[in-house]
Amino acid sequence: MRILKILGKIALSGIIGLIFFALLDIGMWYFPPGRGWAPWKWESSGPVAVGNNYSVELLTRTAHLFLAEYDQKLVVYGGTPREGKKRGTIDLHMNTGGRTHILIYLTKTHNGNVVLLKDRFGVGRVNLDNLKIEERAEAKKLDKSIFIGTFSGEAYPLKFVPSSVWPEEETTKMIKE
Repeated sequence: MRILKILGKIALSGIIGLIFFALLDIGMWYFPPGRGWAPWKWESSGPVAVGNNYSVELLTRTAHLFLAEYDQKLVVYGGTPREGKKRGTIDLHMNTGGRTHILIYLTKTHNGNVVLLKDRFGVGRVNLDNLKIEERAEAKKLDKSIFIGTFSGEAYPLKFVPSSVWPEEETTKMIKE
């Protein structure tokens, strides 16, 4: 009889603990903290000037608790050299390969200014003038494009490394084509 009372108290304590942590988890999703790791918190590289009065900022956040998958966004800023403003945000393809390097190129096409984002999955094309993302192409020689630098997610935190620090030839080897 005494053993049943002890087992009953243990079971009751376990149920109360489960309810407490379930409510805590729900509360954390609805009222996220302002600091620390959270799946809803976007990390930024900071705006990077790419030329022709445009700047871009790469935002990433974890897409999965256990896998190295990241949602990515590109924020585009434009305007005059003294008065820039946010032009828009573009959702990029999910990074399913963990922390990687993304090489940034700027090129001018008949459609306007285009930023090329090259990683080990291919080359993403983002038109800065109309804020449209074009389909990925195979990673190949990027003629008539200017290498700006690299978004490096290999080490925490996400950072931008200019072409004067990591030349194009060196970073191309890092993306494991």
